[in-house]
Amino acid sequence: MFDGFSPRLWGADYLARLRRRSLVRAANQSSDAHGLKTTTVKALERIATRSGPLLRLPADVEPHYRREWRTTANYVRVILCMLPVVVFGTLPALGAHLLRMPAEMAELVRIVYLGAIIPTALLASVIAWTLPQSRIAGVGLLAAGLIMVLTLEYLSAEGARHGYDFDHAIAVCVPVALSVLGGFRFGYVLGMIAAYILVVLLAVPVLGALPRSPTMWLGEGVLLFLSAFTALWMETTQRRSWAARR
Repeated sequence: MFDGFSPRLWGADYLARLRRRSLVRAANQSSDAHGLKTTTVKALERIATRSGPLLRLPADVEPHYRREWRTTANYVRVILCMLPVVVFGTLPALGAHLLRMPAEMAELVRIVYLGAIIPTALLASVIAWTLPQSRIAGVGLLAAGLIMVLTLEYLSAEGARHGYDFDHAIAVCVPVALSVLGGFRFGYVLGMIAAYILVVLLAVPVLGALPRSPTMWLGEGVLLFLSAFTALWMETTQRRSWAARR
């Protein structure tokens, strides 16, 4: 009686097989200490016992580390993709009441959330789930974050036109969450923060968004700096741990 609702019909079984295949491929490509050159082993020993920022391992093992770390960070990345689906899927129902939005603004928020942010987040989550060891998963997550910031800045501009203060603090949560929890390399984190600042600055003349006050810039600057510092510390810790295990 429930044949029409089988996971295979909805593609869940196909996505699960894609993920298993990707994880097996990642495991087959991983390295162990037995296949490393003596010079590489000595370099890893030095890395594991020293302190200070660490952004790169020896060239012959760096690709292996990146593949393994992308797979390790995958579960958190999938959760990060699904979080906007839960949050922004709930907010439209509360917009006209709890958030006290004007009716027109509440309708616009509903359209943008359901038509742009949620589909983008769902697509990024499917890519991250099915390609856990691929660079594409990280690129999809970064692209989804950028689209989310753009749409939130657009809603901020529309809120100003409707006399509703659409708080900027929601937008800065995106780069902070991706920097701290996304498992991205430090260079990617700096690029993401720079892209966020550029979008915020361009949103004022292009979209008509309200400019941030000096106090808001100070608060966001501190958050972004702490996020970047945390990303650097986490990457260094993960690289040293990987080197020690090898």
